[in-house]
Amino acid sequence: MKTPAEIASARLVYRRVDQSQRYVTTEMRSQGGNFEASIPAEYTDTPFAIQYYFEIGSLTEAQLYPGLKEDFRGQPYFVVEGHS
Repeated sequence: MKTPAEIASARLVYRRVDQSQRYVTTEMRSQGGNFEASIPAEYTDTPFAIQYYFEIGSLTEAQLYPGLKEDFRGQPYFVVEGHS
């Protein structure tokens, strides 16, 4: 994983865990050496869980976080359970 000083850009990519929906991408803002973004509250008002991951770019490469493990196993995104 890159250090904040090596990161040129970062995006938050998310969607409801509903295969009929497209991902939403939002640029993250740099704040004092950290990157931040938020998912609108009204988007989270759903019975579906929300899945998300990060696209991180440096001057020489791009990567996904959390991404897959070297053996291509694991869950390449985070999940927050829905509530309604």
